[in-house]
Amino acid sequence: MVDSTLVLAAGLASIALQVVAVYYVIAIYRYNRLAYAWLALAVASAIMVVRRVTALGKIEAVFPAAAETLRLLDTIILPLTISVCLVIGYYSMKRRFETFEIVEKTTSEKAAKMVLTRSKRRKA
Repeated sequence: MVDSTLVLAAGLASIALQVVAVYYVIAIYRYNRLAYAWLALAVASAIMVVRRVTALGKIEAVFPAAAETLRLLDTIILPLTISVCLVIGYYSMKRRFETFEIVEKTTSEKAAKMVLTRSKRRKA
């Protein structure tokens, strides 16, 4: 059986790392001009912190009176909410990347036409 101190240390380290991940997702959200896709990912990451706390509380029996509530949160409510936020975020990001691809293609075509036009003017 795994030592309780090791489980607690690993759980606290996991929570700390997840908080760092939330910080970076929020920084990207701000950098990307507050794109909603990154907001959904930030919310999902923050909920993951809560889930890790509830899982650790359940494992360590920190709140014995709330064991059933923690189990419900940890196994059903929080994972479902995280999944919904991730799907929304990734779907929005996919659409944004598709838009970037269209813009890049259009820009490339316009640049090629401009180069041809300039080369024709120089020859004339």
